[in-house]
Amino acid sequence: MSLVNDMLKDLDARRRGVPVKGNAAKKLTPASERQRRSESSKLPLIITCAVAVVVILFILWVLLSDRGNSGQLADLRSGTERSGTEIGAAVDDVVSSAGQQSQSGSANNAMTEGSGNTGNEAATIAALQARLAELEAANRAGAALTNPNDASPAGGWNSVDWTGNTQSGTQTVSDNSGSQQSTASGNLAPMTESQSLQPAAAEPVIERQSREMPLSERDRLQVQDALTLWSQGQQLTALQMLDGFAYENPEAHQSRETLAKLLIQQGEIERALQAAELGLQISPAHPGYKKVKARILLGQSEVPDALALLAATPPSVANDPEYHNLLATAQLAGGEYTDAIESYQSLLRLADPRIDTAPLLYGLGSAHLRVGNAAEARQVYQQALQQPGLSANLRAQIERRLASPTPAQ
Repeated sequence: MSLVNDMLKDLDARRRGVPVKGNAAKKLTPASERQRRSESSKLPLIITCAVAVVVILFILWVLLSDRGNSGQLADLRSGTERSGTEIGAAVDDVVSSAGQQSQSGSANNAMTEGSGNTGNEAATIAALQARLAELEAANRAGAALTNPNDASPAGGWNSVDWTGNTQSGTQTVSDNSGSQQSTASGNLAPMTESQSLQPAAAEPVIERQSREMPLSERDRLQVQDALTLWSQGQQLTALQMLDGFAYENPEAHQSRETLAKLLIQQGEIERALQAAELGLQISPAHPGYKKVKARILLGQSEVPDALALLAATPPSVANDPEYHNLLATAQLAGGEYTDAIESYQSLLRLADPRIDTAPLLYGLGSAHLRVGNAAEARQVYQQALQQPGLSANLRAQIERRLASPTPAQ
């Protein structure tokens, strides 16, 4: 180095002795160690500033693109973190390479310093731009996979048409692309991402609960069947049916009452009376049993017993007109004429079309005649003659009484 300095000093002395034009007269001095060190320290600072500017621009671009798609916030955050990590690694690589270049550049002379710095900066910027392009493509690909709104035809979930083949025991799976997959019964083929299962709608299950028919309804149907058999001439079968049903069901009052009435028609009075008395033991206030027994007692001329039976807890006239008609007959036969008149009048005031008024008028006239009301009796008899339902026997008795100057009692 001292030899070079001596040569430069000699060359400088000779130039001062000989005047020349241009820059030839400038003094050539060797570069000091401080100048070389300051110039070499500027290179890492320039590279670091350039990298920082590029990173800031990239972060601003990511934030602006994040505002345009709010649904990808989580994915972009993860992508940004990955990008930041990769960029940091890239910056570290660049800085390390820049440090190596700065160390190698300090060994070079000042003439090659300017051109080497420019080439290194261009190469670094080009490498960063390429790396940023790769990261941007990776972020876009990750956002497209994680965003459910951006469903592509190849990757989206499409509906699947399931058709069951009941004859062969196989099922055919068809997707929107037209391909079909056949699965044997009990073995399902693997499904792809583009297929979705649609479970078949469950068929409604209809539960039918058998409800037992109430005894009153079964009792009514039993009576109807028995009467049908009776009308067809199968009297014995009808009686056996009613008797068996009443025996199995003690509360079957309609069957037992019908059985007693049919026995009366058959002339079996004792059995009819037994059926009525059995019914009264089960239900003492049942009007049907009382009417059956009262008819039997009146037929046997046991009027006081029949009257006592009917007078106890009678139903209303509107609910059972037949019961009060039988009660009025028992009152007339038992000599209770005033009570009989009252019972007949209550029945006539009812004006029930189901009741034959001709026998009622005849009984009312007879009751008035027994108490000495001849005028009232004659008037009631005249009304009875005008009724179309008056029997020939009652008509003959009324005409006979009206023809007598004093109505016979």
